[in-house]
Amino acid sequence: HVLNAVTVFYLGASDNILANMEMDIRCSIWFWRYEKAGEQLKCFYELCKKEKGFPMRVCYQLFAFLKIWQKQGTKEDRKLFQAFMEQEMPDFETRLLANKPYSLEELSLITVYYGLVEEDTARRLKKLYCVAHCLREEFVQEEERLRSFYAELMLACAQCQYELGDYVNCIAQCEEGIKVTSRFRICVAGGELYECMADAKGKLLEEEMRRNESKEQWFVMGGEERKKRMEAVLKDYMIADALYDSFYFGYRDGYKDICNRKAERWKSMMQEK
Repeated sequence: HVLNAVTVFYLGASDNILANMEMDIRCSIWFWRYEKAGEQLKCFYELCKKEKGFPMRVCYQLFAFLKIWQKQGTKEDRKLFQAFMEQEMPDFETRLLANKPYSLEELSLITVYYGLVEEDTARRLKKLYCVAHCLREEFVQEEERLRSFYAELMLACAQCQYELGDYVNCIAQCEEGIKVTSRFRICVAGGELYECMADAKGKLLEEEMRRNESKEQWFVMGGEERKKRMEAVLKDYMIADALYDSFYFGYRDGYKDICNRKAERWKSMMQEK
């Protein structure tokens, strides 16, 4: 664990190469350049084999990160990652629950491990909360350093909450992640956070709608307040669309239509009265 006071360190030539390649791969994944990320990861793996030790952790972390964002993790992928963690970081969960210190890089590795390997959504959410607690305890003064990882972690928690039907906390989690990305003017998981938040807000509104006998009653009973909430859903979808369109490679290849259909649905509902 690196102390917060340690701010100066030296990187050798091979370290710099790996660090630059890691960031390139992350950017490719963040902005949906999955095929390119896969090719970059192969080159990264070959270099990591020579270095061994810590670089191989980063390699597995990026491997899991790519599979999670592609939503293509297989049973074989999970077994491979589990075997690596058992060898590389035995008893890491025990240490995490005991609130033992971890480096930021280790926490990031543990996060993608849960995202890829833990298939039970409720258990995955609880474990991600443990990571979030450790992160806040150890790195509360280092927002500049952890901002991208924090946004990814908030998105992972929000997605679990959405799957579990906990839409209120899902919205709060998305807002927390958006707060970090907007504060530092970056776009790490920005589109995904806004879209997830819009989905959750929409689900809450639909539940209210089902409790009413008709759409007419939906507008009559507190209609103005609900209309504002519908506008908020639409606005979040539009922000997600703008972020995707500006930063995400391949967004127009089919996915834009999915996001736009969600927005159009709420726009038409607002105009039905």
